[in-house]
Amino acid sequence: MQDDANSAPVLVHSAFYKFVSVAEVDAVAALLRELLRELSRDVLGSILVACEGINGMVAASPDALAAFEQALTTDARLQGLFSGISFKHSACATAPFQRMKVHSKPEVLPLGVDGVDAVGHRGVQLNPQQWRELMQQDDVVLIDNRNHFEFRLGRFKGAVDP
Repeated sequence: MQDDANSAPVLVHSAFYKFVSVAEVDAVAALLRELLRELSRDVLGSILVACEGINGMVAASPDALAAFEQALTTDARLQGLFSGISFKHSACATAPFQRMKVHSKPEVLPLGVDGVDAVGHRGVQLNPQQWRELMQQDDVVLIDNRNHFEFRLGRFKGAVDP
């Protein structure tokens, strides 16, 4: 797809994750590579698969991205592992990735702490209004666990960079 204003390709960036028990991590990673080859070589980015779930960032044309997301959530070979996953989209003026990588890792969110169960212990879910109210309370401290570079780019007021 082209943007008529400057003839540059219109791309959509998609960020997604889902904590879910994945029994055969390497098999799922291989299946995702196969799925991407079947769909389009135009989907580029990085996907991590671990026993605790999936985390990915990809970019493609709107059509290629929609086909990938549909397949990720409905392809029978994945047995519903990633159904219900939420995708966060943003427009891209330039391609943010040069290739597609699918990795199997020990953890999707590396904490380096044994015994943490990201799948079985879900946190409290808040809507935006509840989040704003919580952040206004005097006894609340927000610890921003992103890396220092990301913290410098943007953060919530009063957030602590550990």
